[in-house]
Amino acid sequence: MTAEILTGQQIPKCRLIVMRKGIEMEIGGFARFEGRSCWAIVKEQFGWTGNRKTIINKLTELINPMLSEYELKLASYKSGYDVLQNHAVYQLMNESIESN
Repeated sequence: MTAEILTGQQIPKCRLIVMRKGIEMEIGGFARFEGRSCWAIVKEQFGWTGNRKTIINKLTELINPMLSEYELKLASYKSGYDVLQNHAVYQLMNESIESN
């Protein structure tokens, strides 16, 4: 897998995906160190109301039509670890550990 640089229309899509993952992590008990929660940021940006699960569902409905099949696969990962596991850097690190 090669690294990609986000440009143009990819940046807002990526931001929405990151916000959705942030809300999922907040549900699991994680919190941002500084500033407002992802949930509060998204609610203010779109003027939505509701709990975290409602906001995740609304974000998913907003995001999915914008994404290609490849981007949907990346967005569907359950955690950042899943993305890291499939990243080239992780693979290189894993190879160097196994060779030692």
